[in-house]
Amino acid sequence: MRLVLALGLFSLMGWGPDGPAPDLGVVACVIFAVAAASDALDGHLARKWAVVSPFGRVMDPFCDKFLILGALILLVASPLAPRSAVEPWMVLAIFGRELLITSLRAVAESMGHPFPAESSGKWKMALQCVAIGTAIVAATRSPASASWTEAARWLLWAATAFTLFTLVPYLSRGAKLLLHAKEGAR
Repeated sequence: MRLVLALGLFSLMGWGPDGPAPDLGVVACVIFAVAAASDALDGHLARKWAVVSPFGRVMDPFCDKFLILGALILLVASPLAPRSAVEPWMVLAIFGRELLITSLRAVAESMGHPFPAESSGKWKMALQCVAIGTAIVAATRSPASASWTEAARWLLWAATAFTLFTLVPYLSRGAKLLLHAKEGAR
């Protein structure tokens, strides 16, 4: 469901050279909020019903990354980018972090070791969703509102900084796993 919602959001965010048609910004915000909420609900139900599967461990983070990175890329590429406050370096930093974690997870799982998400990763996703939702509002608000853009700017900085901070536990776990595997190979 999150993947379908993300595709719908992206089709709305691919707005023309003058920005979104009237009220499409509101629709984009609602779709993004529902997609983000579906992530929290999905995780809650999977834990409650103990239905964690290898497919879910792959698709859940994929859908998260697709939603977050797709929205950021479309915001930074939009003619409304200055109002959204999304900077290209933020997208690159978040994208790089996600690639690194995905690579670590793939190596760990190929060695037979599960590499589940850290609780900090869940907080990271929540902060990113708030920041991106605010950026969508700031970009599509008519008339333009400097206060929405300023709020988006602060939230995006916080989300980017926290995203990079959450690398620490993953890198620590990955390093321990690789050192343990190297020692076991001797």
